[in-house]
Amino acid sequence: MDLATYRGARLTMPVRTAVDIARLHGVRHGVVAMDGLMHGIPRGNRREVRAALQSVIKRLSGKGGIARARQAFELSSVVSDSPFESLFRVILAEHGITAQEQMWVGDYRVDLLWGNLIIEIDGYLKYADVSHEVIMRQLARENWLKERGYEVIRIFPADILKDEAACIQRVKGAKLLAEARSVPHTPASTYREW
Repeated sequence: MDLATYRGARLTMPVRTAVDIARLHGVRHGVVAMDGLMHGIPRGNRREVRAALQSVIKRLSGKGGIARARQAFELSSVVSDSPFESLFRVILAEHGITAQEQMWVGDYRVDLLWGNLIIEIDGYLKYADVSHEVIMRQLARENWLKERGYEVIRIFPADILKDEAACIQRVKGAKLLAEARSVPHTPASTYREW
């Protein structure tokens, strides 16, 4: 059930692989793997994948590292857009910070939202070979969000890997600025308002 053979090689199916990653490599890696399973799956099918993850975890009860897999499952999400969003969300949680994911503020979806602090996880490829127009739209978006009472901070994957403690300090500092600024006058929502 969890195993398959491909060109003579035995391998585990994706759900079992995600659970094993959590068991063998820890909660952070497990969350990234489980979130990755959800990415790109139609909304209606995500419940089935979560149920399959839960079933494998239950079936492996008593195996080494299964507590890590359970914890990764509890922290996993069906809406994360990238591995580094998943990773940083877990790092935030480890520091007692619960950020909402993929929230809509007006017409803009933000990666993570902690009160009135928007945390964007931007890979360097996002800005590689982009036109002036794309950069101007990004700046206009950020200005619009700030004008509505939100503070915006950008965290890059290389920074997370290099010094996650410094990233957390940056987030906490930005949160203090956000709280001192004002209360947002454009509320965030899990759904885009048309």
